[in-house]
Amino acid sequence: MTNIVYRGSCEGLQEQAFLNHVSKLINNDPRCKNKVYFDLINVGGGDPLEVVKKAVNYNFIGKKEFIKNKRVIALFDYDFKDSKFLAALKLASDNKIIPFYTITNFDLLLINLKEKYTKQVSKSEEYIKKVRKVYHLDSEANIKNQTVIDKILKQITLDDIIFLIKNAKIIEKDNLNSKNYYSAKENILNQPNLLPYMILEEVLSKAGLIERNN
Repeated sequence: MTNIVYRGSCEGLQEQAFLNHVSKLINNDPRCKNKVYFDLINVGGGDPLEVVKKAVNYNFIGKKEFIKNKRVIALFDYDFKDSKFLAALKLASDNKIIPFYTITNFDLLLINLKEKYTKQVSKSEEYIKKVRKVYHLDSEANIKNQTVIDKILKQITLDDIIFLIKNAKIIEKDNLNSKNYYSAKENILNQPNLLPYMILEEVLSKAGLIERNN
């Protein structure tokens, strides 16, 4: 059994805690063939460009090999920060950092773990009410609070992760069919867009828990 490690950065506590939870779900599964770990710097809610900068500047032993194996990643939201978002993608490309972004934000990913949901929004906070409902939270719960995040994570299983991957692929296909592009030139699909499904599919596949093309 091999330990597969991803390093880099993520936008906030939600993303960091979620990926650590995914790691535990994978590694505790008796079917697991390779263990997966995430060592990501939590930027603390910065803009997309700051997240990628942290990944670029994160110095650790064997970084060149990690980059070669596409295991230096940056996880962030679009959050209607157009110039910072595009600059982040360019910086990631220039430094061979693999970006996994959500358009509009990570809240949509949390919802799609439990139900297929494709509502477009005009403000980043518009998914919060739905997240509270899906995870049976109080009407005023702060979903970025550690205690609340823990309550959410306790409700997320490996089956939910697989369900999210399937939802994200359907959403992606629908966007492609409708030519719903944020930027056709840059080949970036518009909202809803859940690119983190790719890293989730990759780690589940490497752990031997799913077939990559399922």
